[in-house]
Amino acid sequence: MPSIRTGCSRPKTGLDWNTVIENEALLGRNLVSSGSISSWKSVESGAYNWDNSTWTGFDGSNWVAASEDIIRYYMDSRNFLDDTYVFQFLSHEYNSSTQTRDGLAKMVEGSFLSGTTDSTGTGSSTGVQAFLARPVLLAAQAVFPRMAPGAARERIRM
Repeated sequence: MPSIRTGCSRPKTGLDWNTVIENEALLGRNLVSSGSISSWKSVESGAYNWDNSTWTGFDGSNWVAASEDIIRYYMDSRNFLDDTYVFQFLSHEYNSSTQTRDGLAKMVEGSFLSGTTDSTGTGSSTGVQAFLARPVLLAAQAVFPRMAPGAARERIRM
């Protein structure tokens, strides 16, 4: 898999990128809607009938084999590192060494979440830890959708 340097976690599979793509592109393994644009559809043997210009249906006639190019695109997580999709790569585990009370306070500063209380309101943070929730992720999901465009980027640079 191509290298990613985002600070986000991704599984370390030890698999060769080209081998993964080759296996994902096996006929019928990955499908796209028959209404998709032509470049998303495979024209490999068995996927497309050149005699009558039709794609072979898999799992019914509405699903056809995906092209290797579209499989490569969707398998490469770098194509989704933008303001909308980057959060899908965050680990939802709580990590006490990197997720600190001070960092969280800075992230929510000036929002409806700012203040001095903690996750349980009792002076401890065991409530968040008990659920193995990531406080930074929870704050981002609560605060950032309500912020002005571009403001979230400044808060992330803790």
